[in-house]
Amino acid sequence: MASDRALGEWVAELALSALRASGTVRVGDPTELVHRSGGLRLVVDVQPVAGPGRVTREEDAGASAGRRASTRRPRRRALPPASG
Repeated sequence: MASDRALGEWVAELALSALRASGTVRVGDPTELVHRSGGLRLVVDVQPVAGPGRVTREEDAGASAGRRASTRRPRRRALPPASG
C-alpha cells in the first residue's frame, strides 16, 4: 500500500519479481483494491511450493500407550437443584 501510485508500482514490481525468482513460493496475480487517496493498494496470494507439511504431535510421556491424551476441557458440574 502506498499513497504515491508510481512508488507503489515500483515497489510492487520489485517485490513480486523477488518473490517469483525465489523458487520457494507460488505468487498469484496481484489484485488492486481501492485506495482513498488515489495511491496503490495490492493484494497477492503467496503459497509455499512444497505445500503444507503433515503436522503431528508427540504423545505425553505419562499417557498410556493405548489411550490418547485428552485435549478437551473437563465437563462442568451440574447446578444444584433449585430450592423452592
